[in-house]
Amino acid sequence: MNTRLLEFIFNPEKTFEKTKKEGWKQPFIFFTASLLFIALVTPLFNVMGVRNTDLTSSLQSQILAYKIAEAILPTYGSVVFMFMPTWIVFFSFIILPITALIIHIIYKKILKGTGTFTDALRCACYGIAPCVIGGYIPIISVFLAVYSVFMQFYIFPKIAYKTENINSLIVLVGVMSIIIMELFIFGSTIIV
Repeated sequence: MNTRLLEFIFNPEKTFEKTKKEGWKQPFIFFTASLLFIALVTPLFNVMGVRNTDLTSSLQSQILAYKIAEAILPTYGSVVFMFMPTWIVFFSFIILPITALIIHIIYKKILKGTGTFTDALRCACYGIAPCVIGGYIPIISVFLAVYSVFMQFYIFPKIAYKTENINSLIVLVGVMSIIIMELFIFGSTIIV
């Protein structure tokens, strides 16, 4: 797992190419293991006073879980942080198929690529790799989140769906523009 994680981070195209014959299980196991690590480390930072915001978290599920914890913290105290891993995993498993569906619709239906929904799932699952190495550390998490989006919506789909670089680049610019607009309009990528 550690070697593969580093391969995805430092050589994403070549590493993703090697996964093309994989079904949904291997990517899902990678995603789950990565997610569990993030989910267990995040509350440690919370207890030290780090809030989960767009500047301190690379996963939306971390921010959603923290919003719940923040809301019930006055009533239940710091014991709420014990539930953070469960909430992070829960929200991530909801967000994962939505992300894969968005990737698939864009690359298969709009760009007329050749990939399958399983390919989109591989893109979403393996795209979490950068978040594992610091997606819970303030500021660093922002750069890792951007790299994760770059992998999920540009590098991996252009390989899986065999689309032209320019079309994949347009998708990436569009996705990043939506994220930036959301930040400026709502002050967060999470609207709750």
